[in-house]
Amino acid sequence: SVCFPKPEPPYFVTHLEPLEVSVGSYTTLQCHVAGTPEITVSWYKGDTKLRSTPEYKVFFKDNVATLIFNKVARDSGQYTCQASNEAGKDFCSAQLSVKEPPKFIKKPEALRFVKQGDTVQLECKISGTPEIRIMWYKNDQALQASDRLHMSFVDSMAMLTILGATAEDAGDYICEAHNSAGTLTAPYSTRIPGCQACSQPHCCYSSWRLLGQCLSSCSCI
Repeated sequence: SVCFPKPEPPYFVTHLEPLEVSVGSYTTLQCHVAGTPEITVSWYKGDTKLRSTPEYKVFFKDNVATLIFNKVARDSGQYTCQASNEAGKDFCSAQLSVKEPPKFIKKPEALRFVKQGDTVQLECKISGTPEIRIMWYKNDQALQASDRLHMSFVDSMAMLTILGATAEDAGDYICEAHNSAGTLTAPYSTRIPGCQACSQPHCCYSSWRLLGQCLSSCSCI
């Protein structure tokens, strides 16, 4: 008589590992399966079974199960590989985290004119994968929070508040957003024009200057 080996249920020799990738990247999930042939492999995202499509490619060759993403986008989630044969089944799972670089939804105004003593608020609304870090620059110099400069980042809105604007606050302001997937700088800088003296002699001038014209009349001393 011929003795046939007892069927061995599948098991994973190597398991899926958690993975962090940047949006748009070519990504592969892979694990090694052992057990008595014939083994069938299925892939799931959450409870949804995956099939080969232009977005996903599913392979099982030489006991290696592979899931290929041609270009990851909104693919964050838990992925499970299920291996089964007539003797049983086994699973392994891992989390795929797709990191989205910062993107400006709302940018600062390209040009801003204010009066001395005004409170100035510059805002950027930003999307992207947490944790996003915000930096503000004036004339390419990083700004630090102070009694007059307040910085916040709440509900995707980055805000720089300047209390009691003065001539020293004139310059180009840039908002920069950074996370582990990349860095983005607002393509528009915000200029706060400085207070300049009027051309007439013996004038006191307390307003901002716009296109070479005084915004308020000079009063002679």
